[in-house]
Amino acid sequence: MKILFLHLSDLHIKTQAAISKQHIDKILDTLRVYNNFDEMILVFSGDIAFSGTTDQYRVGSSIVARIFREIKEKNIFNKRIEMICVPGNHDIEYETPPRSSKDLNKIYNEYSYGKYLSEELEKQNNFFEFSKRSRCFCNKSVFDRKIISYNGFKIEVNMINSAVFSLMKEEDKGLHYIEQSAINELNMPSGAEFVISVMHHAPEWYIDAQKNQIETALLCKSSLIFQGHEHKAGAKNCSYNARAAAVIHTGGALCNDSDWTKSEFEVSLIEHYKNGHSISEVISYNNRLVEMKKQAEVQKSWTSKGNTQPNEETANLPKKNEPSEETEELIRMEFFVECTNE
Repeated sequence: MKILFLHLSDLHIKTQAAISKQHIDKILDTLRVYNNFDEMILVFSGDIAFSGTTDQYRVGSSIVARIFREIKEKNIFNKRIEMICVPGNHDIEYETPPRSSKDLNKIYNEYSYGKYLSEELEKQNNFFEFSKRSRCFCNKSVFDRKIISYNGFKIEVNMINSAVFSLMKEEDKGLHYIEQSAINELNMPSGAEFVISVMHHAPEWYIDAQKNQIETALLCKSSLIFQGHEHKAGAKNCSYNARAAAVIHTGGALCNDSDWTKSEFEVSLIEHYKNGHSISEVISYNNRLVEMKKQAEVQKSWTSKGNTQPNEETANLPKKNEPSEETEELIRMEFFVECTNE
């Protein structure tokens, strides 16, 4: 069984100008490279919006709906596409004035995170309205898990909300917080054959008392980890105490509202077979495709990054016909599945 992951991160959407038909078409061109896969999962690793407003998520929903619609219309994939999303520091509707680094350091020094946690989660209500339609964070919390099953092959999906106690611009590294009960949930086994984890900020953004716990839990449990925030796409293999390596994918910024000049994304393909799995990834630079192979110690792993713009490495590669620009109207969120209480 082959499962394709389309990893998008850091859209920072402000307005409808964020929609670019040309660059969305280039994402679709990349998907055509893998024209023989059985299932597909779309992963958003945070910062879908710029400042967490309802209008920004309407535009974000339109982008997702367009991708889903055209994947089907262009016969790239005709089955149901799963979606996973986590919030980033831009997915918060900050108060006026927003919390400062000085305020956050005071909370850290007093260790009074629990006092403000509910208030932090309320700032993400617009994100939660967006995410619950894909059955993510229905409980409006700092951690969520769902199981995706394909013909009996179960995938455990851990979603960590690293946006709580994060700031828009000021320094907050080493000041993020998560409830201990959430770390305990992350460590609990589900019986799934394959485990992926998704978060916007890497573990080093958490307070000292928690970052090692989170990193250990992620590396011990996960085969595949998706992260955002750094605006630089890449992949690396990491292991803990000689355990099987986890492949960590950091997503580049897909766009900065209407600015797609440094756009990056990733496409990963998992091939599950009787005795294990292999993970591959395709790289795209402005409609030009390049593949590279990198052998992992335990897993076969092809690693590279996706980018919708040319650079020095790809400037001389053959060009395809460029799609034309067109204005895109908002599309209803027909791709979403409503949240249930099950």
